[in-house]
Amino acid sequence: MTFEEKTKRMKLLSVHPCVTVQQVLENTGFDLLVPENVPETEPPMYAELKIVREIDPTGIYLGKGKQ
Repeated sequence: MTFEEKTKRMKLLSVHPCVTVQQVLENTGFDLLVPENVPETEPPMYAELKIVREIDPTGIYLGKGKQ
């Protein structure tokens, strides 16, 4: 997400795989700007995953057992 420059409203940049724009809207407690085309979020790079796993070895944030 980002903030729209003029209005300062939050704007959806992408959605994770297997998540729809509608699901995001249903789980957001405020109006969200949604562009006409919302791309899928790119998967994290190996180095990024490695850092997260080092910081969160028990999977509290990542979700235990999720890759």
